[in-house]
Amino acid sequence: MEQQQNPQPSLEDSFALKPGEDLDVELKKAKLEYFRIQVSNSKIKGKLLAMEYEEKMEKKREEEKERMKPRIYI
Repeated sequence: MEQQQNPQPSLEDSFALKPGEDLDVELKKAKLEYFRIQVSNSKIKGKLLAMEYEEKMEKKREEEKERMKPRIYI
């Protein structure tokens, strides 16, 4: 008769609660940390979009400046 082997979870996949810790509290902490990371990512994305927009506007200003230069034809 074959024994069915269940793979043991790795240490990376599990954690142990310390005495006095509550699973609900740990879940709330994890959700809060996730939310903080999402907010941080949103701020970074906003700054990146602002920088990209500023680069585009600078390029347009340079093109407009170049277009408005007086040309001398001989």
